[in-house]
Amino acid sequence: MQYDDSHPLKKFFDENALHIYTLDEIEQMIVEKEKEEGLTDFIKQGKNVEWLELK
Repeated sequence: MQYDDSHPLKKFFDENALHIYTLDEIEQMIVEKEKEEGLTDFIKQGKNVEWLELK
């Protein structure tokens, strides 16, 4: 989504140093984080989720 510099939302984002990401940027961030954490397609397709508290 792109706003003209005079648009009130664009001014608000700029004044508050907020960055708005595109969907493509967000999808790339997710891909990078999954890779960093070792999340594989095999793990993502798992059927049983079990939460274990480590001691």
